[in-house]
Amino acid sequence: MIKSNITDPRNKKIAYIDSGVGDSETPALVVAQRDLKIYNNSPKQFTNPIYGNSMNIDAGYSGTPITIYNENLGTPSEWNVSSLSGSWTFNGTTQVYSGTRSISNLSTGPTEINATIQLSSGTSSKNLTGYIGLTGWIYLTSIPTDMINISGYLSGVLVGNLIDIRNYIITSLLNTWQKFNIPFITLNLTGKTIDSFRISKMDRYSTFYIDYIQIQETGGSISYSIKPNLNTWLYVHGIRMSMVANWAGTLVNNAMPNIPYNSFPGITLNSGITGIRTTNNEIKYTGSFKTLFDLFSQTSAYLKNYGSNGTTTWIVMDFDYATPLILKSEYKDSIIYTINDNMSGFLEFKMNAKCKEEQR
Repeated sequence: MIKSNITDPRNKKIAYIDSGVGDSETPALVVAQRDLKIYNNSPKQFTNPIYGNSMNIDAGYSGTPITIYNENLGTPSEWNVSSLSGSWTFNGTTQVYSGTRSISNLSTGPTEINATIQLSSGTSSKNLTGYIGLTGWIYLTSIPTDMINISGYLSGVLVGNLIDIRNYIITSLLNTWQKFNIPFITLNLTGKTIDSFRISKMDRYSTFYIDYIQIQETGGSISYSIKPNLNTWLYVHGIRMSMVANWAGTLVNNAMPNIPYNSFPGITLNSGITGIRTTNNEIKYTGSFKTLFDLFSQTSAYLKNYGSNGTTTWIVMDFDYATPLILKSEYKDSIIYTINDNMSGFLEFKMNAKCKEEQR
């Protein structure tokens, strides 16, 4: 038998077995535990360089858009549509958002992997200087299990970034039209010249319709973010969303709150609010919500508080994470929420994060 002791080298004290109290305790070594690192409370507000922490602003588009696809009936102002691979329909009438026609791919065979259509400007290219984003509408008939990419091209060569449309919609929301709203700064098309867009589905099982695709001129999406300070890690334990709106928040003769589930109080969002988590300049998580039910249905969500004076209603919702999200300054990590609609109807709308900070 090898005899050994646990001894503190600084004071030579030896650790002993605690025999416990009474017959029910098992003798054991008693160990004290403390955090190896020191953290500082560091609550954060989601902010924008121009608008600060106020998210009740108009982020809708204005100006004169360029219509890429609407009817596909030979309209001179629309772009030409062609299939590069897969089974596409360019003038279907089963599901239509605008006009009388839409694009669809409802096939699921092996040949539909990377099925691609091209929307071409024709014989001339298009300089995107002065334009800021791409919008369109998509109608999912199945949950896409892989990317639905959209991108710009010039003479058959990719310009900018491939962007997954799924990052800008609610992929579990089927059989209804959803608007996607992609800034050119994300597509890396700001000021670039293209002659076509391509849309590709990367798995055989995605089935959907697409309609009313436009290049937007002015206005558009506005982003709010949090990120760690230099040489720190930021541990995000949860997010709080607070809103105030002109809304009769109490049911007549009832103490229950009059809170809508299929919209926000007094506000309808077409594109919704998009949330992403980035690390090392890559998107690692994305989500989108357009109604209060989209928020309530999250496993981490709960209604913290609400109140109403009969004409004005305020709501506070918390989203607590089972494990904190860690944002690392060396990777330029961030959490970004982007509004894509006119939210000026809110009296207040703010988002905050419950965080602690570790010096590195």
